[in-house]
Amino acid sequence: MPDTTTQAARLTGDCQKCGSPSEGWAAQYIEDDRLRWAVDWTCRCGLASCDGGRGPAPGWIRGELLAQHGPARLELADKDARGGGVLKVFRDALGLSVREAHAAATELRQGGYVATGVEVHLLADLLRQAGIATAVRTK
Repeated sequence: MPDTTTQAARLTGDCQKCGSPSEGWAAQYIEDDRLRWAVDWTCRCGLASCDGGRGPAPGWIRGELLAQHGPARLELADKDARGGGVLKVFRDALGLSVREAHAAATELRQGGYVATGVEVHLLADLLRQAGIATAVRTK
């Protein structure tokens, strides 16, 4: 399985300063059992920018990662696994509300939770730490 603790997507667009083609990278990674993200842009005119944060990546970064790497699917080894452990992992890892975590847990039990490879890898590791066996499927 490819390294799913870090994924990067190549970005292209016009420079905000000079309008020339510029390029950059958006990345999602795991650090200390938490999601992190970063974006770097450069242009030959000298403009450079760097941004990043803790927690789930902004939607447009997730979209680029999914488009360039495809989704990963997290499946429960025991479809009857229930309880607060699954909800807690979704809430802690992805910052979901109780309602959103419940919907994600239902999706997980009913066929698998689909997300970026990094997100699925983190969820699988945190669920394993909570004693819940999972399997990860990619492309």
